Amino acid sequence: MISTDKGYQIPAQVQSGYVQFNFRNNGRQPAEMQIFKLKAGVTADALKRAISALAIGMHTQKGDPAALETAVINASEMYGGAQQLGPKANYSMMVNLEPGSYFISSVSTNNDEKSPKALADLGFFQPFTVAKGNNTAKAPKATYTVQLADFALALPPTQVAAGQHTWEIVNNGRQPHFIMFAPLKAGKTPEDVMKFLAAGEQAQGEPPVDFEAAITTGVLSPGKTNFVNINLKPGTYFAACWITDPKTHKPHAMIGMTRFVVVR
Repeated sequence: MISTDKGYQIPAQVQSGYVQFNFRNNGRQPAEMQIFKLKAGVTADALKRAISALAIGMHTQKGDPAALETAVINASEMYGGAQQLGPKANYSMMVNLEPGSYFISSVSTNNDEKSPKALADLGFFQPFTVAKGNNTAKAPKATYTVQLADFALALPPTQVAAGQHTWEIVNNGRQPHFIMFAPLKAGKTPEDVMKFLAAGEQAQGEPPVDFEAAITTGVLSPGKTNFVNINLKPGTYFAACWITDPKTHKPHAMIGMTRFVVVR
């Protein structure tokens, strides 16, 4: 599946079962490719409107984030994908898909400050069908497993080896989740990160985490699993989920979904 400056190039149909997705960004800007499955009784236009409203809301910081996210959750099931894939970058994952109507979409805008438009309305919302077939692919063997829950992260109990490995990302919660691995900046500690996070809007100075170098998985609905190839360099990483909890209206990272990972 390829992202260009004008939209996506994707197959019209894939077989149900375990499907290997190889995403590539051939565009000049960072790309996002999230997999959505339409829920019964929901139209493609309804899902597109919900995604577009969420994108505009995140860009303008207007509206209730929890309500905007809930509209997307009510319209679809989410099967992961690639978030903020840089130009010429690749991202590989495997997911178990049931038959149905699916979409690849961006949940970002064109970053026009005067007149922002959702990329879903600019060609970055493409359908594909998952049909029954003779797909015999099996789940790959994962080196590491991440368990996502409401509201905690269960990560490997020991150090993680540097380099590319297959990670099993499992959502065992009742809310959607994803995981972000962001390296700490030189000289910064986990204590610095937690102090910065606790300060919220009153935090001063640059964040102790390099968010631009973060590796982020796609969003998974409850019960969904991704097998993702992740390449981590040596260092300490801040792991977190930033979906908004509809009850507290706080990001999951603010209510327990944070951990630190040492990669050597």
